[in-house]
Amino acid sequence: MIRYDAGAAVLGTDDPAALAAAEGDPTGKVCQAAIKKQESTHFFWVITTSLVVILCTATVLLLVYGLYRISKDANVTSLVTAAGGLVTGAASLFVIKEMREMKKNNDDAIEQIAKWCGTST
Repeated sequence: MIRYDAGAAVLGTDDPAALAAAEGDPTGKVCQAAIKKQESTHFFWVITTSLVVILCTATVLLLVYGLYRISKDANVTSLVTAAGGLVTGAASLFVIKEMREMKKNNDDAIEQIAKWCGTST
């Protein structure tokens, strides 16, 4: 995970005195940048979570349908359907990994808001 510090990004410096002066100001540019980061990471976390639900549902449906078709008559289309379910399952594992990364980014953004905006936000 790439650590994003809203203070250093907005102020353009990593001077501890300048960063300390910007902390706790809910109307400052740094606070607003931290809030925007949290909004965008939350959006992508929701998107990846939705993709996980969709892909997992598709995986289950494809595998159940593929197994049903194989039990009735083992032909090429039923095997392709079952293989499609396996491929969809592999894709969902990748999206689950990305979803967890987005959750970590969102948690980091919430910590940034607490740091730069103070406890009133």
